[in-house]
Amino acid sequence: GECWHKVGSVYFELGDLPAAAAAFYTAGALHHAPLSWLSAAHILHKLKSPKAYPAYWAALKMDPGFHDAWHDLSFSLSSENRHALAEVAARKTVELQRTADNLFGLGNQIMSQKRYEEAASVYREGAALNPAKIELMHNLGYCAHLTGDLPGAVSAALVTARLYLDRPPGAPEDVGSSGSGPMYLAGLSHA
Repeated sequence: GECWHKVGSVYFELGDLPAAAAAFYTAGALHHAPLSWLSAAHILHKLKSPKAYPAYWAALKMDPGFHDAWHDLSFSLSSENRHALAEVAARKTVELQRTADNLFGLGNQIMSQKRYEEAASVYREGAALNPAKIELMHNLGYCAHLTGDLPGAVSAALVTARLYLDRPPGAPEDVGSSGSGPMYLAGLSHA
């Protein structure tokens, strides 16, 4: 099984994703290795294969506390607009590791279901852990704006602007936007 994982890694490096997925899948089945199942699931999802979700579940069945598998599963479900299921996986990531990044992911799933007040609460908790996470502050401002909390929206927008202006040299010009600067700054004028 371990050899199959190495073969999968070589195929992955060569860009042969179907062969890499097959090798990781085989490694997971033979070696009972959650990481091999996760590697297979990740690639299979990129290939839009229906075998992706059984591979995620195989990894999680072997190791229910496998944070990276829950995180990747949440992202995969979200990319298919399956936000209620993605929220379940995101909640598990927060249960396993209560970080600003995981709370940001959970807030995104809740916000995608238009539960803005709940999302804002999750974003506030994430901001308490990492007030310098610009994407989190941006989304907090957006949710505050949508729920009529204009002081909260303006406050979050100003923090977002400050974080954007204070970013280190060489940081991306666009932070969560397709224009210049954080997209919520455009919404500041509406608040």
